[in-house]
Amino acid sequence: MDPSTFAAWEGANAVFTFGPGSAGMWLFLLGAIGIGIGVLGRMIIHENQTFRSLDPDLVKEGGMRGANI
Repeated sequence: MDPSTFAAWEGANAVFTFGPGSAGMWLFLLGAIGIGIGVLGRMIIHENQTFRSLDPDLVKEGGMRGANI
């Protein structure tokens, strides 16, 4: 049983949908870069909110008790 539907392979061409320089390659590349920037931006926003919610006064309630400040 021959899985090929061609009688001969001479002159057959390959078509790459997402080959170098294609629109699909650029679409996926820009999408990946956008997702990476979005994740980094959201991480920075979350970290800033978290640090703002903490009390920065370490001396209060003995956080730095015994330290030579």
